[in-house]
Amino acid sequence: MHETGRSVRRAYTGNGIRAETSRDEYLMKSEEKEGYTNQFGRSVRALSDYLGIGFQISLSFAFFVLGGYWADGKLGTSPLLLLIGVVAGMTGMVLVLMKVVKSANKKKR
Repeated sequence: MHETGRSVRRAYTGNGIRAETSRDEYLMKSEEKEGYTNQFGRSVRALSDYLGIGFQISLSFAFFVLGGYWADGKLGTSPLLLLIGVVAGMTGMVLVLMKVVKSANKKKR
């Protein structure tokens, strides 16, 4: 125990000098490290949410466009089904974005 009644952590450094750290200082340093970890975790979660939305939008759009292109090749209706696929893909993108915006607005309230 230290004179003031606080516990002190003593450690010897490589050059033989003794370093003292109070328990409060030690706890503050550990809380700072945890704050960094929590902040990093929140950032990774947010990034994964945005990446998931991006993949969902791009894959649904590509699915409809490529489906229209494939159907045009099989049926011989050159640009018609491709354009329908583009419109369907864009409609799907708008619906996904509206869903994300609604859920984000609910979280803010």
